[in-house]
Amino acid sequence: MDLYKTQSLSGLISIAAIPNLLLFFLFLKRNRDAVSKGILAATLLIAVITTLIKSNI
Repeated sequence: MDLYKTQSLSGLISIAAIPNLLLFFLFLKRNRDAVSKGILAATLLIAVITTLIKSNI
């Protein structure tokens, strides 16, 4: 099954970003700002990749 052709890849990537959100708030609460910034950067990168896949660029 080809995930790209079935338009499931972007949805799968979006769902995979949810744990990043939970980890972001966990580390933010524990005052681990550097780790939180890295998780936020990774989540933003995932958002950009998902947008590119959905727009078929």
